[in-house]
Amino acid sequence: MSNKKYRNKKTGKIYFLINNRIINATNANDGQIMVLYKNENGDLFVRERKEFLIKFEEEKMKVKKELLLKVIEGIEHWASLEDNEVPGPLYKPYKELKALLEWEEE
Repeated sequence: MSNKKYRNKKTGKIYFLINNRIINATNANDGQIMVLYKNENGDLFVRERKEFLIKFEEEKMKVKKELLLKVIEGIEHWASLEDNEVPGPLYKPYKELKALLEWEEE
């Protein structure tokens, strides 16, 4: 089971992947791998997996580099007021943001 979001390349509409291992058992297409997905209204659809992967793309969260830099700079500024150490509750999120920025630059 999955809960990933996909965008239809033609219409731009969002769909939610439910299962990508449905086996078609009709005589003509026995054994064909199908995808079960739904729209935002909950209507269910099934499509051959190869066709689904051609017509849909995964909707991924995109982080704006400028915003990420501002958050990191804000934390670092606060840390400079606190003897140059990132305060405990912010340490883990700070490190994760720094890693995300490094990943975005690759």
